[in-house]
Amino acid sequence: MSSTINYSLERLLEEDGGRQHILAELTRIQRDYRIAGGKVIELGCGHGRNLAVFQGANEVSGVEGLASAVEHARSRGLNVLQADLAAPLPLPTAAFAAADGRVRLRDAARRA
Repeated sequence: MSSTINYSLERLLEEDGGRQHILAELTRIQRDYRIAGGKVIELGCGHGRNLAVFQGANEVSGVEGLASAVEHARSRGLNVLQADLAAPLPLPTAAFAAADGRVRLRDAARRA
């Protein structure tokens, strides 16, 4: 089954201004929990704005359905795969740990 994409790169870029609070919160989480040296994946990563917060200190990957958003993210140096998020993802089974995000943040805090 193929999902319908009802947004555009232009719309994603326009909405960035109203999402500053999300970027600020992700930056705080990355800093406070010292998220570094791991593998971070974002499903439905758009043009990679949120994913870029974790870039540099981590191995980051994204999955996005919109071709123009994938191109934009890749132009920023992000590893983003174009795929239908409604279908099984073409990722190796052991590529990323499956865990609730809150559990992973608590684990990161314990290591700090």
